[in-house]
Amino acid sequence: MRKVSRSEAREQIRKLNRIDPKSASYDSILSIFTKITDGLNVVVGIAGGGELFYRARVASEKPVKITELHAPPAHLVCGYQRCNPPLTPMFYAASQRAGALLETRVCEGDTVYLSQWIARNLIPVNRIFDSEENQAVDGKLAAALSGPNDDLLFTYLDTQFTKRIHASFADDYKFTAAIAQFLTCNFNKDDDHTIGDDGHVALKYPSVLGLDTWHNTAMHAEFASERLDLLHVMELKVLSVDDNSIRIDILDTATSFEAGVISWSSNPSLVPTLLEKDRAVPFIFDGRKWNLQLFEGPVTAAYVEALLSN
Repeated sequence: MRKVSRSEAREQIRKLNRIDPKSASYDSILSIFTKITDGLNVVVGIAGGGELFYRARVASEKPVKITELHAPPAHLVCGYQRCNPPLTPMFYAASQRAGALLETRVCEGDTVYLSQWIARNLIPVNRIFDSEENQAVDGKLAAALSGPNDDLLFTYLDTQFTKRIHASFADDYKFTAAIAQFLTCNFNKDDDHTIGDDGHVALKYPSVLGLDTWHNTAMHAEFASERLDLLHVMELKVLSVDDNSIRIDILDTATSFEAGVISWSSNPSLVPTLLEKDRAVPFIFDGRKWNLQLFEGPVTAAYVEALLSN
């Protein structure tokens, strides 16, 4: 296929900017993205086996099985979200507990289940939205080795994908869903980067809240279930949400997940110890298996606040 010239790419971007998301089809938007990004170079990096992912779910009933904390089944995904079209469930997670809660747009009075997951092994991650420094490979920016349209496309993709969209304008997610699907699918199998036969990679992207204290990661549902293990769950009551700060009360915790079942402890004090600056995840051996190290002191309001931002 003939590569799209810079002027053609600019014209197609103008066309995308003029599209009414309510009337445009998702497939037509995805088709334009696929056309103008032919030849685009991106950096697929590796998330380490110790990387943590935090996921929040608002629910009226206490989950019993681990699968209830996974991405929802396809038939329940009825609308567009930032990284997915209907019937394509994605596992959304944040690198920080407070980030997971705020990105879920929790409200005062909500009961939320905040889960902590760890990568079993290495995970391939599309780093297109990383800084140039983080995308550097052998001292060079890999993306800079691409064609003449990349700077234009990177700017457009970043602007669209990090735009905050009100929940009442869900059709606007057609654009970001198309971008995310393009950036997470159809990669060639690559053992060095742990890309499997499914051709899927995770997508790391910045907070749409404009904060740089955490980042988000989206993964296809089956990809996430195969590559992540559940370490800890907290049942929370949201006391208040003020801009980008949040206060919560811990109602219950779970640290045991035998046979896919969540064993609630009825003890709100079983919370993880804070991570050190090197972000290494501490575990302790109980004679049978390794368990997440729990905090041994009083779980004060100050400790809970520190835990949310850790």
